[in-house]
Amino acid sequence: MIRTLIVDDEPLCLDELKHLLSRYKDISIDFEASNMSGALETLKAQTLDLVFLDIEMGNEKAGLKIAKTISEQENAPQIIFLTAHPQHALKAFDFQPLHYLLKPISQEKLDLAIQRARDLAENETNMSGEKNWKNSEHVASSVEPSGRITIKYRACDEYGAIIRPTVYLAPDDILYIHKDKLSNTTKVYTTDGKLFEGIRQTLQSFEGLLNGNDFFRMHTSYLVNLQHVLGQKPRSQGEESNILTLKNSTTELPISKLKISALKAALESLG
Repeated sequence: MIRTLIVDDEPLCLDELKHLLSRYKDISIDFEASNMSGALETLKAQTLDLVFLDIEMGNEKAGLKIAKTISEQENAPQIIFLTAHPQHALKAFDFQPLHYLLKPISQEKLDLAIQRARDLAENETNMSGEKNWKNSEHVASSVEPSGRITIKYRACDEYGAIIRPTVYLAPDDILYIHKDKLSNTTKVYTTDGKLFEGIRQTLQSFEGLLNGNDFFRMHTSYLVNLQHVLGQKPRSQGEESNILTLKNSTTELPISKLKISALKAALESLG
């Protein structure tokens, strides 16, 4: 069973969603909440698989605040956002939802969302046969025999639904990797200007995967390919003392004060 929480401050919408969900025998509606405090209390106390989350409750986007809390959980449930306001979709994507449903919810659209939840549960089953669909994204990246790394990232299909395709990248093609603290996910920037975002893989794990490939962690939020570093220059303002410049790029990255000497030595060792 997929243990589910519904968060919506409109009783009619909540009841309608419960009615629509009642036809799915593998969806267990275990909890309901009509406000942010109730939702957060449930999330803290219970282990869930799926959350149907209304973005705007009252006069504030409480759903986004709840989503931020969910994204910071170690065993975070998947999110299906609900809203009557399409303009909120872009901001909601920062939190890597499984799907996005526009009110009033149709059975057809809900069918698609539920099937995605089922597919994820089925595809991310561990060797013992127990569902491990929430944690598997965190270990999704791996190194292929060719030396390329496998990455699952976030994208949208032709209908605007969230999908998680796979890309195979050669380490030399990676410019730098950034940890996005807001969404608690990782972004990979490549030398040809591509961006792969929404990666549920820690920066530390990327360090391990790329060990021996001239990558250097010069900041808590950045891992850079030293082969593409142009140099350092002083930073006029801000907490960081220096910034890093990259070849064939206008991007400038912060350098932790504690990493300046080690970074200099690493660059010199390249020759």
